[in-house]
Order: sequence, then structure tokens, then C-alpha cells
Amino acid sequence: MKRLLLLSALITIFCQISFAQKGEKPAPTYVSANAKVDKYYTEEELQKLGKLELTQIYMLRIATLTEVMPYVALHPRPGATLTEMGIPSKAEQLDHVEKANKNKTLYLNAVKDTLDDIVPYADKTNIIRSILFFEDVIRKTEEFETNLK
Repeated sequence: MKRLLLLSALITIFCQISFAQKGEKPAPTYVSANAKVDKYYTEEELQKLGKLELTQIYMLRIATLTEVMPYVALHPRPGATLTEMGIPSKAEQLDHVEKANKNKTLYLNAVKDTLDDIVPYADKTNIIRSILFFEDVIRKTEEFETNLK
């Protein structure tokens, strides 16, 4: 009876560990899986928006570019793992990923705080042109990534 209870306890612990590991953090990546554009805008669509919405779109495009651009030569697809980027998953590389992601978060937060305060002073036409330019660059990185396959 004790063996059966011990076996049941061990199986329960094993199952909990297995399920917990499946819910753990995703594979390390330099490019967040969220670093993608879900909607590209036309100039006419952007003209209909206010500066607050334009500023938010502007920041999302900057965040996407910050995620993707440094890694274009490797594999800029959002969520690409180190293996997919051709990088071995050794301790040194994992440390680089962790530091890069931490620094990227700090940088984007600082830029967001600044831009939230100053972009509304920009001319609406300039904000729109910048968004369209950023989107063009993002499209080109997507095309480049597609051609790497």
C-alpha cells in the first residue's frame, strides 16, 4: 500500500513538473513574436486619424523596427528561435539574448515616454509620412526574410 501511495505521489509530481515546463517561457529569441504589423495603412486612412492614434501607430512601427532591423542578416521573422537564426543555444548566446531583450525593453520604454510627449507637436503630415516610410521599411524586411528561405 505504501508503494502504491509513493508511486501515485511520484506520478503526480512528474505530471505537474511536465505541465509546468510546457507553460514555461518560450524559446529564446532576439525578435519578439509580437514584432509584426497586423495592419498596413494607406495615406487616406491615416489622414482620418487624430494625432493620438497616429502617435500610437508611430510608436508601434518604431518598436517593430527596433526588434527586426538589427537581426535582418540572421532571420528577422518575429519569434524566430536561435536555432532558426543559425545561432547555437549555448550559455553565452542565451546571456546575449537576455541582455539584448532587457536593453531593448528599457530603450523602447524611454523612447515611448519621450515620443508620447513630443510627437504630438509634430506636423500631422510629417507623422503620416513617417508611418508610411516605416511601413515601407518593414515590408522590405518581410520580403527580405521571405527571400532568405
